[in-house]
Amino acid sequence: MKVKTALFITVLFLLFNSCDDSTPTGPNGGNNTFPDNVVETVNVGIAPTCICTLPSGDYLYVSNTGGNNVSVISTSDNSVVATVDVGDAPSGICSLPSGNYVYVCNSGDGNVSVIRTSDNSVIATINVGDNPSWGICSLPSGDYVYVINRNDATVSVIRTSDNTVVATVDVGWGPWGIC
Repeated sequence: MKVKTALFITVLFLLFNSCDDSTPTGPNGGNNTFPDNVVETVNVGIAPTCICTLPSGDYLYVSNTGGNNVSVISTSDNSVVATVDVGDAPSGICSLPSGNYVYVCNSGDGNVSVIRTSDNSVIATINVGDNPSWGICSLPSGDYVYVINRNDATVSVIRTSDNTVVATVDVGWGPWGIC
């Protein structure tokens, strides 16, 4: 008998104090503090791996490695509002600073899916190196996205204006993260 296991992602808001014991402001700069407990558990896809938020804070995007998709969670009510099919074994995920696009590493396919956030559709698939996994980030300008390729020890540089790989940089063995 085949058993399908759905994993859950827990939405946590943690209170972090700075070194001077000042109290951080709450969402959108308010004077409220964050709760220090689980506020909701949201059922997403199989084997949720990585998560990113849009800069507005309105939506979270969760890569589900076992389901080959991305769950989109509305933070207003912690509900899944969309499920976007992407490539094989999605893992690393990041939003552009504009919030208009989310880039998802598909480690099993050696490519990156580009999700347009206005309608949660995949608008491009970009071939990169071998096993793009957890490491993906955008420049603050949003002009370029950098993707680590674990199995060939490279970083792919994607120009976001046309979703083209413009450079592949050799790095040390087994790159893991990038920022």
